[in-house]
Amino acid sequence: MARFLGSFEKANNWNECYPLGNGRIGVMDDANPIKDTISLNDDTFWSGSGKIKQPRYNKDIIAEVRELYNEGKISEAERLIENEINGDTTESYIELGRIETDKGKGKVKDYYRKLDFTSGIHTVTYTKKKVAFQETSFVSFPGQVYVRQILCDKPSNLSVKLTSLVKHTTKIEDDMLVMEGVAPSTVDHPSKSSHEPVKYFDDAKGTSFVAMLKVVTDGEISEKKGNLFVKGYTKIEFYYTSKTSYDFLGDKYKCCLDVINTAVDFGFAQSQNISSTDFSRLFNRVELSINGIEDSPEDIKQELINIKKGGNPLSAILTLYDFGRYLIIAGSREDSNPLNLQGIWCNTLTPPWASNYTLNINFQMNYWPVLSSNLPECYDPYVNQIRKIAENGKELAKSFGARGWVVGHNSDLHGHVVPVDSKKHGSITYSLCMGASGWLSLSLYKRYQYNKDEKFLAQVFDIIKGSVEFYIDFITFDEKTNKYVCYPDISPENSYILHKRRNCLDKAPAMTMCIIRELFTAYIDICNILNIDDEFKKEVARHIHFITPYMISESGRIQEWSQDFKEAEPKHRHVSHLYGLYPGEEIAKSKGTMLKDAARKSLEARGDGGTSWALAWKVALWARLKDGNHAYELLKNSVRLITHKFHGMSGGVYASLLSAHPPFQIDGNLGVVAAINEMLVQSYDEVELLPALPDEWYEGEVKGLAIEGGKTVSFYWKAGRVIRYTEKEQEKEQKYSDIDFL
Repeated sequence: MARFLGSFEKANNWNECYPLGNGRIGVMDDANPIKDTISLNDDTFWSGSGKIKQPRYNKDIIAEVRELYNEGKISEAERLIENEINGDTTESYIELGRIETDKGKGKVKDYYRKLDFTSGIHTVTYTKKKVAFQETSFVSFPGQVYVRQILCDKPSNLSVKLTSLVKHTTKIEDDMLVMEGVAPSTVDHPSKSSHEPVKYFDDAKGTSFVAMLKVVTDGEISEKKGNLFVKGYTKIEFYYTSKTSYDFLGDKYKCCLDVINTAVDFGFAQSQNISSTDFSRLFNRVELSINGIEDSPEDIKQELINIKKGGNPLSAILTLYDFGRYLIIAGSREDSNPLNLQGIWCNTLTPPWASNYTLNINFQMNYWPVLSSNLPECYDPYVNQIRKIAENGKELAKSFGARGWVVGHNSDLHGHVVPVDSKKHGSITYSLCMGASGWLSLSLYKRYQYNKDEKFLAQVFDIIKGSVEFYIDFITFDEKTNKYVCYPDISPENSYILHKRRNCLDKAPAMTMCIIRELFTAYIDICNILNIDDEFKKEVARHIHFITPYMISESGRIQEWSQDFKEAEPKHRHVSHLYGLYPGEEIAKSKGTMLKDAARKSLEARGDGGTSWALAWKVALWARLKDGNHAYELLKNSVRLITHKFHGMSGGVYASLLSAHPPFQIDGNLGVVAAINEMLVQSYDEVELLPALPDEWYEGEVKGLAIEGGKTVSFYWKAGRVIRYTEKEQEKEQKYSDIDFL
């Protein structure tokens, strides 16, 4: 089985590059045979000084907002939140630097580039001026180094430059380029439309870094105009690494030098073998073939063009599936930070939406497929970020007059928790997200449901309990409905029409209320597992049945808000009110068909369009409704070729298969993997094989998918029937430090 990305042309823009990574170092190489630009990232390189932005208000504002809402002054309540509750925006994930290589002009023939998913190896071959070139590159997780080799069959020349968009200096030390620099003190969020968004302050300096590039070659190295010039080489190797000051007080230069020297001592061949062995041990845990298709198309861009003309999309969809698993391994590893909106890849100082952690769907979606794809090691960065958010969220909870912790809809590397965009009209549509802390806590419990590790559950118990404590204190009892409500709150980014005005503030949005119900239920289960039986557990149990339940609107759909409001955008990209169908379980587990039928009508009303991540979410929702044919139609939309880079709501993929919102957001790539896994097997209740099998998938085989309960499954099907099935205990999670790659 050969799964890869391939193309007979170089990347025409950054979105068409093939990403390399090891969780910390991200690389995007445009693979230009004349002059190439390699974008470099470090997952700790964000703008900002690291100072946590604290809330600046108290619980009296919450009481005032509630009073205005109850008086029907909803717009006034929304303005009060924007002016008095919303605070500073997050910082931005930014590009650290670039390697620019000038390989000389000449007519190029026989060009081909390829990214192999199994090994994480990127190759480029071409002929120029009758000289044959072969480039091979990878980012090693064990070695913490980016390595690139260029071979040619006749002596050639090139120059190489190490540079950055941030403040920096670069110097040459014999065969090395050494760059030192500093991140901006802050970068204004794109929502501010600032003319000078990148700012440096002497009293609040950003993260500093050292980046090092060593050249090993059989050619002659010299300095030329501040670059390294290599003359007469037939083999050249680049060894690159970086180190920032984030959570590091040591000598960054020495750290980089030690990494580089170790990699050089191993040499290219051994470094490549170690890296590919590490990568393949994770990637090969799962295999999927359908209708006899095992290999990726030779030219993925041409395949996408053919699909646009009516060609069969299945080969591209299978490649997209494995590409998503590849991105998890390349972008989220032990001791790394979690995947942000663009994973770990960024080529600017002002990325869309600050390339931060968006907690009303996108951050969580990044980690939906990780457990079912049998990659528990790659879930660790997500867990660690939740820990950071929970700790910082305690102050925000206090400002709301509650115990525990809570967070707005955005976070960043530094653990930002405050609702964003102070005094910006309209920011109320997204800044609050009262369900976010509960959603993140349920993600921790989901980890336990897969691995049944009680030690892990005990370690995260206080985080989960803190989220429950917040809701116990924050929810209020509504005398009109005799139910608990949660306000002020919103249904993420959506709005309704009331008295000819567009509003979003609500007292019991469906998503938040479902999250609270599921969280409280999970908390009782956790207490039973850990043998905890105290008064707080009993208090939580008393609340569960009085939390506002799902309601069905006059149109027969799941009601998104506490009242049957008219939707401002009937085709809105978010389907938050269906949380209980997926990724939640309340609707999915419900007896009878009432809630499921209402969810189906809601999905039908929202339509089959949307951004890339919205399409992925809808595929998973249709899978939970056991409608494989509808899910597959949306999967076909997910491989729609997008050639523009502007913002839009008609999603698909770029020629690199990177998910196009547009612009690029990695959540669409990862959501597709989770959705396909849901089509193949569901285990949130009882294990069900092929719950949403499309008619067109007449034959197939999957190996190694993880299910809840600590097991993996493999099976072969034909004509809708499972012919072979095996189930076994999931192998113990492997820490790379315990593995001898030599």
